[in-house]
Amino acid sequence: MSLCSLPTELKLMIIEPFRLVHQQSPGSGQDAITDRDQGASTKTLACLARVSTSWHAIVIPILYTIYTSPQSRYPRYSLATPPLAVLYVSRNQDLRNFLDTVRRRPQLIGHLRKLALGDWHRPMALAHRTEMLALIAHAPRLHHISLRSCSLSVLDASNHLVVLHWIVPSRAGFRPTYDTWLECMRSLAHLRATLQVLHLDGEAVEGFEFNQGIHLKGFEKLHSIRIQQQLLFGRRRVNAYSLKELLPVDLKRLEISVCTLPLFPALEGVLMAQCFSKLIFLAVISFWVLKPRRVWKTTFLSFRKTCSDEGVESRVINQIRQV
Repeated sequence: MSLCSLPTELKLMIIEPFRLVHQQSPGSGQDAITDRDQGASTKTLACLARVSTSWHAIVIPILYTIYTSPQSRYPRYSLATPPLAVLYVSRNQDLRNFLDTVRRRPQLIGHLRKLALGDWHRPMALAHRTEMLALIAHAPRLHHISLRSCSLSVLDASNHLVVLHWIVPSRAGFRPTYDTWLECMRSLAHLRATLQVLHLDGEAVEGFEFNQGIHLKGFEKLHSIRIQQQLLFGRRRVNAYSLKELLPVDLKRLEISVCTLPLFPALEGVLMAQCFSKLIFLAVISFWVLKPRRVWKTTFLSFRKTCSDEGVESRVINQIRQV
């Protein structure tokens, strides 16, 4: 039996391992998935699509479910000055090829569900940016966008986005100014009626000292948030009242990273006041440690007891940063 004459069920079984890797996001916590693994799986799927018309019909919808820009396949930079090769990969040739393909074959847009674009807007010509916005506006099944950028203008074209993963750059010359931050908040506000999952992270805490935090109270369907403390509060005082005013009422999962000590009593306050009655999971990830350590130990025990009493699953991940 030749490869072309295999039953559809066997073809799907052959494709499945490559599909799983292709549709994962490198660097998002999956230990076994790297950018090299994903690139290899994508190439394998592309080769299978060329075997025959029957293979093509099965593989193409899977292949175009997700587009991952080469710029988004790199982890967040730890260097003070990122290498230019990472930021300007062949002047975004890979992304331009993708746009050219979907322009020639518009039926492929219907398969697109996720875009991982990285810092897409900087090296692109205005014509390609306009083309990308048009693609997003006409992709009926697109529900997930991942960005590492100080601009959220790409969101202006979408009124049906469900998942947003946004890494805010903090490097000199790349971090958002106060004006661009306000523009980002206006773009984010377009998703009030649809956004369900928000992962908002920063490459570092420095440089995010804005007067206002991020107001997510009016996001009707938002039920899962992962965010850095300083991005949430800005220069606001960290207390239970601020948490109540900034977060949506129907929140189910909340993860806050790079935390300070005042956050714990604030979280306990909103739990005991039952401000978020649907909350089922609460995590504190990575925090600054001030001496004496016995104060932190007492705080953790009190936090865990309050979560247990209120029926909320809690997790404290001890990625400690010394002060």
